[in-house]
Amino acid sequence: MTSSSGSRGFLSGRVGPVIVAVVVTAVVVFAACLALWLNLGGGAWRSEVSVMEVQLRYPDNPGRLTLVTASCNGCPRKTRFEETDQAVYVAVEAFSTPFHGGGDCQDSIEAQLGRPLGDRVVIDGNTGQAVSVRTDR
Repeated sequence: MTSSSGSRGFLSGRVGPVIVAVVVTAVVVFAACLALWLNLGGGAWRSEVSVMEVQLRYPDNPGRLTLVTASCNGCPRKTRFEETDQAVYVAVEAFSTPFHGGGDCQDSIEAQLGRPLGDRVVIDGNTGQAVSVRTDR
């Protein structure tokens, strides 16, 4: 016996198989891209990280800064380094690996100013905030 009501289920007819095929294809493509990204790139990408602190560790070279960053073995590198009479602007990026640990440790990189830091402030390009400067003597 057939129903004369004419109602059909959501995935019946021609539309249902097309939707299922599109969803399955999208899932397969996503899984393949994720597998490639994890295997070829280690599941890492570069993004900006904050400069947590600036250290002046070299009394014989007052223009040499050590930038302590909020990355964990992320191979940080400067992406912006600009000096003015009032401030030093620095932006740093590092690898981020959400599937291989977190950012619970810090890295540092060196930067050489054109002249000693003096009373200028250091501005983190990621946050736009002034960074504390510590002098090691």
